[in-house]
Order: sequence, then C-alpha cells, then structure tokens
Amino acid sequence: MLWGRRIRLWSRFAWVLVVLMGLSSASGASSDPPPVRAYLPVVGRAIPPSPPHAVAFGLDFVTSDDVLAGERRFAHAISTGAWLDRWPFYWARIEVAPGVFDWNRIDQAVIGDVAHGFSVNAILMIPPGFYLIGPCPLEPIEVIRVGRRPSAADLAKLPPGSDCTTPRDLEQPVFSDGTDWPGPGKSINPNNPWARFVYETVQRYKPGGVLAQQQGWPPGVGIRYWEMWNEPDLPFFWNGDVQHYARLLKVGYLATYQADPSAEVLFGGLSNVGAPGGRPTWLNDTLNLIAADPDPALRDAMRWYFTIHARHNYSWAWATWSFVNQDSALLASYGLFKPIWVNESGVPACDDYPGPPCNTNPAYHANLEEQAAFTIQNAVYAIYGGATAVFHFQFYDDCGDTAWGMYRNPASAPCHNQHPDPDTPRPLYNAYQVVTANFGDAEGLWWQRPGGTQEWIAFYRPSTRQRVLALWARYYQPETAQVPAVGPSALLVDQTGAAMTIYPVNGFYTLQLPAATNRLTGTNDGSAPIGGRPYLLIESDTQPPNVLVAPLPPTSPPEIILAWIGSDPGSGIDRYQIWVNLDGGPLFLWQETRAISAIFYGTPGHTYGFAIRPLDRAGNWAPVPTQPQVTTAVR
Repeated sequence: MLWGRRIRLWSRFAWVLVVLMGLSSASGASSDPPPVRAYLPVVGRAIPPSPPHAVAFGLDFVTSDDVLAGERRFAHAISTGAWLDRWPFYWARIEVAPGVFDWNRIDQAVIGDVAHGFSVNAILMIPPGFYLIGPCPLEPIEVIRVGRRPSAADLAKLPPGSDCTTPRDLEQPVFSDGTDWPGPGKSINPNNPWARFVYETVQRYKPGGVLAQQQGWPPGVGIRYWEMWNEPDLPFFWNGDVQHYARLLKVGYLATYQADPSAEVLFGGLSNVGAPGGRPTWLNDTLNLIAADPDPALRDAMRWYFTIHARHNYSWAWATWSFVNQDSALLASYGLFKPIWVNESGVPACDDYPGPPCNTNPAYHANLEEQAAFTIQNAVYAIYGGATAVFHFQFYDDCGDTAWGMYRNPASAPCHNQHPDPDTPRPLYNAYQVVTANFGDAEGLWWQRPGGTQEWIAFYRPSTRQRVLALWARYYQPETAQVPAVGPSALLVDQTGAAMTIYPVNGFYTLQLPAATNRLTGTNDGSAPIGGRPYLLIESDTQPPNVLVAPLPPTSPPEIILAWIGSDPGSGIDRYQIWVNLDGGPLFLWQETRAISAIFYGTPGHTYGFAIRPLDRAGNWAPVPTQPQVTTAVR
C-alpha cells in the first residue's frame, strides 16, 4: 500500500516537473541568462557548475634542489598570491647508494619553502640506476637532465623495450611481516626499495617529522602532499607499463600512510598528450587494475591508493575544463569522488627570449599577451569544472627548453641569462594575480556562449557577495557583449589588473571583446586555442531572484505536490519560503526550504493557494507575496 502511494506521488511529481520545465523554456520576458550551455568541439550539452569549493593556487619550481630560491625569488612568488610550490624529489639524487640517503639539497629547498609560507607538492620519481628493473640505455640521472618538458627527440632516446623508470621489486610486500596492510609498529620491508624510499622521505618531511623536529617547526608544519610520479602516461617520464604504475601507486600510498596517516597522496599528474606520444587511457587503465585488487578490503580502506587526482594542460585553454570534466566523470563511474588539481598548466612564449620568434609558427606557443590571456582562461575553465587547485608551470624559465616562466631568468642564472630585462615578470604575472585575487572562493554559477562566439562564465564569491563574470571572444573576430546588469555598477578588470567602474545603460553593460589571435595550437572545432583578451565584470548583486511555480490542477487529492524553479543570475538561490492561504484568506508562512518541491496535505472541501518567495545568496528577498501564484481545491 505504501509502495503504491509512493508510485502515485512520484508520477504526479514527474508530471509537474515536465510542465514546469516547459513553462521555463517558454518564458522569454526575464533578463535572466538563458539555459547554461557549453559547446564541446562537436556537440553542445548543458554544463552544471561544480559544487562549491575553495581553490588553492600554486607554482611549479618556486624553489627546488636544482635552483634554491633566494629572498628575491621568494618575494616574487609570494606576490603572485600562490601558496603551493610543486617540485620533484628525484630518488636517484637522494639515495646515492643502497640504503644511503643524501638529504642536504632537499632539506635546504624545503626549509626555504616553509620559511616563506609555501606548502610543498612533492613529486617522488626516478629511481637510481641500481634499482631499475631495466634494461635502460641511459642512467636515470641522464633522463632527468634531458629537460622538464620532453620533446620528440627526447622520447626517441628511449628505444622500444627499454625501461629507465620502473623500480625493481615493486611486487615485494610493503611490510616486513609479509603483508601490504599498514599498522602500528610495523616496519617497511627493506626488500621493496620504493616502499623504503617513500617511507623514509615522508618520515623526514612530514609535520612532526625528522626535519620539523630539527628545525623546531610548530605542529602541522611540514609536507602533506605527496605525488606519485609525474606524467606516468608519458613514456618519457614512465616508460614502464600500467601494471607496474598501479603497483607503484599502491606501494607509495601504503608507505606514505604508514609514515603519516593524515598525508594526501596524489595520482601522478597526467599529461595532455594523446596517442601516439602519450597514453590517453592511463587513468581508466589504472583504475581498472585497482578495481581488480586481490584485497578489496585493503583497497577500500586505503581509498583506492590516492586521495587527490592531478591533471596537466597546455596551450589550449578550453581543454583544461574538458580534462577535469572527463576525469571527474571517470572517477565517479568507479564510485570515486576526489579533489582534482590542475598542477601544471601554461603556454610557452614566443617573441621573448629564450622562446622562438612567433613568425616561425612554433607549435603550442603564444605571444606575451596571449600567454597572459591563457592564464586567466585556463583558471576559469579549471575552477568552473571543479578543480580545487590551479598551478602555473613554471615560475622562472630556469633551464627549461623555452620561455615557460612567469619570470625571466636573472643575469646570474646558469642558463637563459641573456635577456635584456633580466629577472622581470612577463605579462602573465599580472594575469595570475588577477586570478588569485578574484577566484579563491569563487563558486560556479552558470556558463553561456551567446551566439556561440562569446564565452561567458559566471561565479559567485560568498566572501564579497559579488558575481565575477569572465568573458572573452572565442574566434578571430571582435565581439560586442551585452550583459544584463544585476547591480547599479560594476568593476571591469582586464588581464593586466587595470580596473574601472562602469554603469549599465537601460539595464545592460555593453563591452567590446577583442578578437582572438592565437593560431599556433590546433583545436577540434575551429575556435581559437586561446580566446581574445579576457575581462572580468565584477558586480554586487542587488536584484531579487525570480521564481516560476508549476501550475496546479483545479482539483487535487489531499496530497498536493508543489514544484518550482528559481533563478538568480547574480548570486544563485539560497532558499525559499512557501506561503499558503486557506479558502481565499490571507497568506501565511508555512515553511522555508532549499528544496524545489514540497508536499502539502490538505483537507477535502477546502481550497488552498500557494506562493513561493525566493532568497538569493547575496541576501536579496523577492517581495512578500500578497496573492497566491497557484490555487487548487481538495476534493
């Protein structure tokens, strides 16, 4: 009987939703945004915003054991607004002989980061030659020296069948008792070199660890983020198979957990390189192997052997959203809901030393203004997609293969030291400051593409009660954007950080969006890989939200199903009041709710009227209703 009642209620509710959705699509009088749409290269589909989350910002290589940052470099890094620093702990440099560890350079770099308020995203990678599963034509230290961004020539140095990355004895038990189960008082199996290296490293650098005690750091200060390799889907960094990587991830997690159960373990950040140079199914292949773990109880207790997923993207800004969205959906298909970090992203500069001339059409590059535009667009796509951390690769050019840096090298650098303006920021520095200043608590509101040629992505900032609308042209012609106002004025911010107050005319802001110019990276849909110069339109929402209530039939059973849809383009809906009257009398407040439906139980022989009053997140209430919006008689 109860089950049959539920079926009747749900069937009525489904009918109400169908009617409500039809009314919503037919309504054209509101100035609210049209239904949110994001267009994939081939297909368009509705894109809901990500759940609310705080966003962290990071840089790759503020300091490292390669280049120990001094006070000037740290001061520049602090001024960007970032607080995470990602750099590699090369095993081959640390364990100089079996069981002999040289921590000196790593200690210095970690101490520098901690002293300047940076948290370290430490990448554990590259075994010493005496621990390689082999065969390898190069010593691992030579692989390290090839460069941080591999080229086709780099990959060609690793012949088929070689393995210069996989440590031996990964299949050995993690612990000396012959099991993989962590537990109090257990010791690491010395016959598993990777397990021992990870454990010793985490023990040294964790909060309360060896270095923290030596330095007298307060509780909680130390390294919490441990990444198991860099770009394992790229043969240059991991030319072993996925089975060995899945085992490396598991062993690394278990050793980390034994040393510091509160640590976060990152899946090795995946590249944006497709086949044949990359292995685009790497995440799914690894998850398939973890799903088949012979000890599912251990797998589930240890959170599938990672707590954060990491992803990289370069040169095509929109692809950042695509990768984050695809990876999030793939994780969810396994029942996994994990934070996603974009812990490498950027585009190298041309027409600025040490980059190539732009007129030589260097693939995947951008001029300085385009590089700055990418910085904002990449972050907007990442954050709207749900990324909880966004990093720029890299902070200085250092000894990379081209002009990656937010800063140019100083004249004293060991390489790339001939710039006429040494130790100065590129324009992307200001763009990155715009991002860190405006998106740390930004929550996705909606995404539109007016005419398919403009990008509008809106966020709400709870801390300031403001809407931040990022917008730019998607193609190679200028655009005129007409944005409905949600307040009496707005702050217009460009990618340099320059800001001016503007005012709506007849309820709209009119903005000129410059055309996109970059053509050095191919896209699937003909849009520019980096849109035109982006702007942020920042407003305080002063307008009340709207609501559309589904109609009720003239007569109803005692169980009256109410349904409605609220809309607020400026800050989003916070909650609703439901008002009721009896037999034409005055409306009274029945309840407040964040739901978009309710069931009211009436008495036969009476007529009931209902009105919905929405409140937006900026604190704007719709007027107190004086008349019902829908009415029905209970038979």
